[in-house]
Amino acid sequence: MDESVKPRSPPRHRRARSPSVQISPRHSSMVSSKGMKSVTSVPEITHDEYFRLLRKTDVLGYLVRVNGDLETKEARLESAEMDNAKLSAVQRHLAVEYELVKSQLTETKRVFLDHLAQLTHGCLEEEALQSGHSSEAAIEFADAQSKTRQANDLHRLQRAADPNHFDEGEVGPAVLAKLAKERLTQYGAICRAYRKELRRVETLSYEQESKGAAAHSTEHLYTESIESALTSVQSEKAQLADRMTLVVKQNDALEAQVASLQAELDGRRSHERLLRAQWAQQEQVILHLLTTVKGDIKKRFGFIPPALEHHSFAPQHAPPPPPFSSH
Repeated sequence: MDESVKPRSPPRHRRARSPSVQISPRHSSMVSSKGMKSVTSVPEITHDEYFRLLRKTDVLGYLVRVNGDLETKEARLESAEMDNAKLSAVQRHLAVEYELVKSQLTETKRVFLDHLAQLTHGCLEEEALQSGHSSEAAIEFADAQSKTRQANDLHRLQRAADPNHFDEGEVGPAVLAKLAKERLTQYGAICRAYRKELRRVETLSYEQESKGAAAHSTEHLYTESIESALTSVQSEKAQLADRMTLVVKQNDALEAQVASLQAELDGRRSHERLLRAQWAQQEQVILHLLTTVKGDIKKRFGFIPPALEHHSFAPQHAPPPPPFSSH
């Protein structure tokens, strides 16, 4: 409180008021108008008492204002306490959410690292297979080296990302993402190689099926050449109809004869392939000889006669097909 408005302590012995009081100008004019007929008995206050009461009034007004400010501040304090309580509740909720998100992040990071370990294991296994190892050896190699390879790659990427602030105990999401991208790139290359190999195998299988169909057709043509022999066998079976008790022995004899015929057929096929090969070889020799003769004539005379120029030799037989076993 300001010293200029601080109330003074009342005196112990208040002096008696003077029987005369100070009147207002209006009242004094009224009194003067009456010609001061009589002196009033209203007590008057002194100048000091008047200013003392004025100071008390000012102090009372100040106290009223202070009380109003205090009530306003108390209301603000209560509002601030409520806001603080709400803020504390929000902070506790955020702390709980933070711990939940932190645990989820830790679990997600663990699962992500497990997936990276599986990808690393698959890449190492494929590397071992490509280098010529067996499946069991490739799996053992991947089991032994996957953790070390993943740790080295994380160490390399983390140092490359921030060489000045390297921390081996903490791996950032960016480093994990880069390593996952590398693994996915490796797996993409592996998948492309396998797709290429699959297409090659499918093409080879189709070619083998085509060759098998051609060989089957050739075998059918060659089989017709022994129909006469099979007819004779059937006639022999008709002649042996009265020997039903010896069916087993007859069957054995027929099987032996069929085997002999099959051997003869194989020999004929081999001989025919040999003849075809010799024929094709002779055709190639003739073709080579004709080409050589044309070349010599052109070198010697500078041109090739039209009759010889239009004369060509086309081989009539292709090389024989590969041997086919009917067994």
